[in-house]
Amino acid sequence: MQQHGMLKDTQGMLRHATIKTTGDVYVQTIEQSVLAAVNSRTSALLGDWKMPEKNFGLKRRNLKGRA
Repeated sequence: MQQHGMLKDTQGMLRHATIKTTGDVYVQTIEQSVLAAVNSRTSALLGDWKMPEKNFGLKRRNLKGRA
C-alpha cells in the first residue's frame, strides 16, 4: 500500500482506530532490491493477469468513493 495510496487509505483498509497504529506497526522501509525482487517474482507468477473490474464481489457493499 505504501506505493499505492496514502497512510490514511491503509488505516481505513485495515480498520485501525488511529493512524498511529497503522504507522507504528505496518509502515516500514523496504530496500529497493527487496521490492524489485518481490515485484519480479510476482510478475513471473502472474504474467499478464489483470484484476477484473467487474464481478469482483463488490455489489451491495458500502464502499466509500465507489459508485
